[in-house]
Amino acid sequence: MTGLARAAALATLAVGGASGLHAQELRDAVLRLETSVGVYRGNLRAVNAPLSDSAEQAVAVASEVGARWTLDLIRSDRRGLSLFANGDLRQISAYGFVTRDYAPTEWSGRSEASYWQQIGRSVLSFNLGVDGRSIWDRPPMPLFLQPGYLRSSGSTQISFRTQRDVTLSVRLDLQDANYGAPTYFSQLDLLDRREVGTEVSLTKNNGTTDGSMFRLHMRYDHSEYRRQESFYDDDPFRRDHSYRGGFLWQGNRGDIFLRGNIEGIANRSNTRRPEYNAVLIEAYVQLPLPGEYSLQALAKLADKTYTHDTGFTRLVPGEEADNRSEVWLGVSRQVAQSLDARLQLEWARAETDFSGDYFSSFGISIALDYRPPW
Repeated sequence: MTGLARAAALATLAVGGASGLHAQELRDAVLRLETSVGVYRGNLRAVNAPLSDSAEQAVAVASEVGARWTLDLIRSDRRGLSLFANGDLRQISAYGFVTRDYAPTEWSGRSEASYWQQIGRSVLSFNLGVDGRSIWDRPPMPLFLQPGYLRSSGSTQISFRTQRDVTLSVRLDLQDANYGAPTYFSQLDLLDRREVGTEVSLTKNNGTTDGSMFRLHMRYDHSEYRRQESFYDDDPFRRDHSYRGGFLWQGNRGDIFLRGNIEGIANRSNTRRPEYNAVLIEAYVQLPLPGEYSLQALAKLADKTYTHDTGFTRLVPGEEADNRSEVWLGVSRQVAQSLDARLQLEWARAETDFSGDYFSSFGISIALDYRPPW
């Protein structure tokens, strides 16, 4: 376990030890059951299995069970201390490959401790977290699944409210990611990284019940991949510099909620392989329907262009999400006390962890969310 992971674990234990001094409140507890069917298309390189077993089309049937909760240890007008945890287990049956069928099993979860304190017109906050995922029997293309990893993170933020109710926030993030590399796929060790990031944002809120929010942000991230060579003697391992800037607007009137987001990304490196520019445009709407139904829809379009044509280029799992385009439509309704049902249709197109290789998917899912009346 890394030093940052140990710090997060110790902080979680310390928070638990102090909890008896304050009233506790459990909120946002949800148990979820979901089943889905998806069709994946893309004649891609078989990079995720020891055998060359990629196919032009694959079908996946998945069942998932998950849970999340938030425990407030301190909750007042001037400070707060909370714990958050979630976990998911997903079992997939994948068909359509050349050599055999696959049955991936995914475990994922996150635990987090957060503290905030109001100081005059400013708010200071701290966050420590550990998250990870593991996967067995990972299939080849086009059914792309991110590999397993263990990641620890920490952040601190200070926010100032000006006289015109504009909030200026400055945030610092630290992250350490360690990818689990099976014997037959040892290249995953190359993806281990450490990251430091900082973000400055301006937020303007107009109204509360029926109002809107505007947010401008600029962000810089510095990542180091000490297992990847840069082929420069004076700078021997890979270093990336990511620049982001964007605008977010969201508003609500009654039960109708709208959100729009535009973001630009420029990734630069001391190696030519991972340098790219990307633009993301996102729109989300939630509104009520007759019969106590609720409609949610999201459209996210992305465009990514590499600055150098370097051919066979390995990306870091997660970077491909920078240019993931997706459209989904969901309808939900309360079917019993504390029980909601949801039907969702989704289309997506995304890059794999090799540049220039894309897959698309179309799926349908049904989910049940149970919120215990605690």
